[in-house]
Amino acid sequence: MVSLFENNNRLGSKYWINSENKSFSELVKESKMISQFSNSSLLKTKYKNKILVPVNPYVEYFYNKPELIKQDNKIILRQKTHAEIWVENKKESLYMLDKCWQRQFYPSSSNYNNLNNEKIYKFYVPWTIEFDGIFKVQSSSKIFDVYTKEIAFFKRNFDDFFINTPFIDFSIKNSGEHMKTEKYGIVDIGTIMYDIIIDNKDIQERVIKEYEESV
Repeated sequence: MVSLFENNNRLGSKYWINSENKSFSELVKESKMISQFSNSSLLKTKYKNKILVPVNPYVEYFYNKPELIKQDNKIILRQKTHAEIWVENKKESLYMLDKCWQRQFYPSSSNYNNLNNEKIYKFYVPWTIEFDGIFKVQSSSKIFDVYTKEIAFFKRNFDDFFINTPFIDFSIKNSGEHMKTEKYGIVDIGTIMYDIIIDNKDIQERVIKEYEESV
């Protein structure tokens, strides 16, 4: 039987539940994932001149690119889950688990004054934009409430073994199509997580071109 630990009414393994202040690079390094999946520098040859880049080979292998949506004068990158998320309410605490080597989400250290007893987690952003700038984030999911309003991307050093990526705070709704009973639910693969908005025309053109070339 797996031992569960509690932190701010969130349940999980001792390491995971206490990982809320760790950077993404620390999380990957400490996961002891094989270098074939964790070594971001392996992406240099293929992605050096790309605008949309996976954070490491694990993402390239297992995490689909976000869905591209053209809307008025902007484009939207809609990220979706790549593994099931199991949800179980245990009294006042919440147990959420995704069975993948590189977890899709972690506990968040953020506090939101207008939220009552919400269990706050954070998604890491798997596909990043190779650009130094701020991008808006919006919620488009029927299952997740997203609280992060904007994130900062940066140009990476492709020689680095581990790199960092932004996090996006969220909570999971306690009712909806994912809940099988009052206490137990499953979030399916391919569930919408969040949208990233791109207003910059030059970046829009590059992103659209890369998607068209990959078809």
